[in-house]
Amino acid sequence: MNRFYHNLPKIELHAHLSGSISLAFWKRESITNRNIQNIISGFDFETWNGDIDRCFDAFRTIHKLIETPEILERATSSVIEEFHQENVILLELRTTLRPVPTHRSYLNAVIKGIQSAPSVLDNKIYVTLILSIDRSRSFDEALITLELAKEYYSNGLVSGIDLSGNPLVGSLCDFVSVLNTARSYGLKTTVHIAEAADQSEDWCKFLRIHLPDRLGHGIFLTNVDENSVLAREIVLKSQIPLGIVQVYC
Repeated sequence: MNRFYHNLPKIELHAHLSGSISLAFWKRESITNRNIQNIISGFDFETWNGDIDRCFDAFRTIHKLIETPEILERATSSVIEEFHQENVILLELRTTLRPVPTHRSYLNAVIKGIQSAPSVLDNKIYVTLILSIDRSRSFDEALITLELAKEYYSNGLVSGIDLSGNPLVGSLCDFVSVLNTARSYGLKTTVHIAEAADQSEDWCKFLRIHLPDRLGHGIFLTNVDENSVLAREIVLKSQIPLGIVQVYC
């Protein structure tokens, strides 16, 4: 049965690039890079206690590991090959641009990693790219991402814009103008929503002024809170596909 599921062709959407880099890759890199060796030995990537702060601590640690465009390029190719090994035939990666050493060089490294991946060259897997805006970062950084997304979208290399990041920082509404502009360029938009409790008023306000092409998470769109119910109704009326679970672990 496991072989049956492994052999099924799969589609992987919205895969977080940094979060998809395996520990095995970093161990290979650490053989010739003492800095990487020191970082991975000082952080326990394999223990997860469900704490959202620890999740973002892990991301910050991974960002320290991606210290050059060359490492990022190799990491991107490695991620693609590992998805290919699981028989993924369509892979949608998303990543937040960082100055390594510039936002453009970061993006170019990711694209080179995609284009040089053996499974891509052999037409075994098709990869698309979404650029993420981190809500905890500055509006100016969001504009940098927007303009690069516009440029690379015209080249067929980027398909959309994602709004994500630490849900405990900032407001979704702060970036509505960026998302609306992205849509005017032809880019699709996807937004992480309802990831933390007690923010339902912000979700409702946001959904009234920008309705994304795709929503992520939605964990706290419950029946208990009036604004949560209203936000869910807005989504349902928009005909965005929505899967609802009654209980989650």
